[in-house]
Amino acid sequence: MIEFKALDKIFYMISSFKDKVRRFWTWFTGLHWLAIGGLSYWTMLAMQLWVLCPDYSSLDVAAPYFASTTLMLVFGPYLFVADLCEAWTHDGCWWMLKIAPVFLIHLALVAAFLTRILRRVPHRIGIRRIALAGAALVSGFGIWSEVPEVTTVAFSHDAVVSPVRLTVVSDLHSCRYGANMCSLIAAVRETKPDAVLLVGDIFDDRLDDSNTRAFVRGIARDLPCYYVTGNHEFWSDRVFEMKDWLRAAGVTVLEGACVRTTVGKTPLLIGGVDDPTYLYEMWDRQLETVQTQSSREGVRILLSHRPERVAAYQKLAGSFDLVIAGHSHAGQWRLPLCDRGVAAPDQGFFPRYIGGFYPLADGVTMLVSRGLARESSPFPRYFNHPEVVVLDLKPRI
Repeated sequence: MIEFKALDKIFYMISSFKDKVRRFWTWFTGLHWLAIGGLSYWTMLAMQLWVLCPDYSSLDVAAPYFASTTLMLVFGPYLFVADLCEAWTHDGCWWMLKIAPVFLIHLALVAAFLTRILRRVPHRIGIRRIALAGAALVSGFGIWSEVPEVTTVAFSHDAVVSPVRLTVVSDLHSCRYGANMCSLIAAVRETKPDAVLLVGDIFDDRLDDSNTRAFVRGIARDLPCYYVTGNHEFWSDRVFEMKDWLRAAGVTVLEGACVRTTVGKTPLLIGGVDDPTYLYEMWDRQLETVQTQSSREGVRILLSHRPERVAAYQKLAGSFDLVIAGHSHAGQWRLPLCDRGVAAPDQGFFPRYIGGFYPLADGVTMLVSRGLARESSPFPRYFNHPEVVVLDLKPRI
């Protein structure tokens, strides 16, 4: 009898605990969805303060974007998975022990949110299963959308005597592409470029420089490379250090200057300006300088990180033929069946200049790269693969 009473007591305690958990879950999912979103936001901030090492985390970027919104419930788990994968290569198990509990909290928040909005849906309709399948599909498609691709475009010009191939790398943000950047290095080398154009934000202001340095070392030793800064290099407060390192690695750093070169029998003029992050007057002066250094010979190319400064580029007619830019990340989410993104820095919602060629003025065309940013971004890409652009300069027929 004593044993049965002990077992009854244990079963009663288990049943009581389950009832308390059920009552807590009912109360928790009964919270207003904005309250749940706010809790998610504060959890992100607490995690950022707890870890005290944002170099391998997207948290400090994500929090301002999604403050007090339920969007963080969707993207929070995605960011934590990305951070876990990236951190494993740097800090191993210790980082995972620190970050995993908050990842589980976010999973609970998402479950609570789904329970809240689907609570009154009859089981027989199967909406809950459809919602879960849809969530899995969206997540899977988001991962697939971050698989990089090589885009080949052609630009014809009267000055092209023999074909020239230029590979454009933009907005790398020190993201990881294989061990020691082997995947990206191989992708660039397989294009067999005559030169590589690095069009800003190759470094990042939060992620450390190791990936960028490995990539540059892998290509600059035997390929001509030309570089201009982006806004994140300036935000890092280490832009001069970055430039010095690139010069030592054999990269030509363009800061309001032009260089002339010849590929085969085709003369090229490549100019570049710094990003106008803090000093727009400096950017204007550099633009005037490269115009004075230009000539009428060859294909004239200007590297400038910002695509939205169209009014200034339209005035380059007679000085440059092609402007190459990045920065927009193609609006992060591209709208299917049309050439528009959802939101891009300095262009706002539904930006126009997100990827490909854009005629700006008589004789001036702009080429925009979608860039290579992945884990550095606060939310995943959709309908928007990271890209390396291969630019083939061809004779005009």
